[in-house]
Amino acid sequence: MKFVHFEREVGRLNLATLWKILEMLREYYKVYKPTVYLFEGQTAGTKRSEK
Repeated sequence: MKFVHFEREVGRLNLATLWKILEMLREYYKVYKPTVYLFEGQTAGTKRSEK
């Protein structure tokens, strides 16, 4: 099982917002099936540009 850690920078994230983010990440993962990085570049296995 993998975990996602959210750090609070300004203000507070409510539980409903966290569940929505988690749901969106699950949908993204099902569609794109990343192999190495969660958000990969155009070629599978390469990381996305930081720009």
